[in-house]
Amino acid sequence: MTKNVPAANGFSDDRVVPAEWEPHQAMWLGFPSHENLWQDDLIPAQAEVAALARVLAEAGDENVKLMVMGDAARKAAEDLLGDLKKVEIIDGKFGDIWFRDTGPIYVSFDKDGKDHHAARPISFLNNGWGGKYHLKYDDQVAAQITAADGHEAELHEFILEGGSLDHD
Repeated sequence: MTKNVPAANGFSDDRVVPAEWEPHQAMWLGFPSHENLWQDDLIPAQAEVAALARVLAEAGDENVKLMVMGDAARKAAEDLLGDLKKVEIIDGKFGDIWFRDTGPIYVSFDKDGKDHHAARPISFLNNGWGGKYHLKYDDQVAAQITAADGHEAELHEFILEGGSLDHD
């Protein structure tokens, strides 16, 4: 069934998802923080995500926002990253590090070429990949990211994993 969403609900066909190479404020990453999920792979996974953050910040000249959960994860991130100026470590609550699925999608408006980079976050309900991996706090990731960015997400009350969208 197709349902048209009226403009009064904020829908506009002027919205675009900026291409990944376009200028943006920051790249959000989740830092592996749950020993019970990662088990023996926790330390190697933390090293991999820290290496990614480092490359993004240094070679990529990106601002990176790295969400950690808990004091031990914060310390591990700080130890691995040192004092990188373009990496901001942010305390939060999450289950999975796949923020492309649980985080917000930033859209821009492209009406007559105006406000193309005035991004607005939108978010959706999360059901843990169809209940397969329902992890505590994953349904709160988008709200935490947008709050940390100083925004409020526009919530669409249907289930959608951000990573399931294909756009160009």
